[in-house]
Amino acid sequence: ITEKAGVKEKVQRNDVKVLEVPALEMAVEMGDPMVANLILLGHYIGLTNVVPPESVESMLAKKFAGREMVVTANREAFWKGVKLAEN
Repeated sequence: ITEKAGVKEKVQRNDVKVLEVPALEMAVEMGDPMVANLILLGHYIGLTNVVPPESVESMLAKKFAGREMVVTANREAFWKGVKLAEN
């Protein structure tokens, strides 16, 4: 999983699957380019189910406790990534 913006060279390997995600563009549309990483994380979790998405959401709330705007932005970005993986 890679950020789509700024990638000029395409992967030429046949032994890997490359998924380009427009996370930065999505984050800018949300008004906060800093949450692009949470979109990518959500996409990864949504595809792999390596951990339950709710566990990540809970950890975000704990990590940014007392900073509700940060929690809200990160949560929204994370779930955008998860939903993107569903499509």
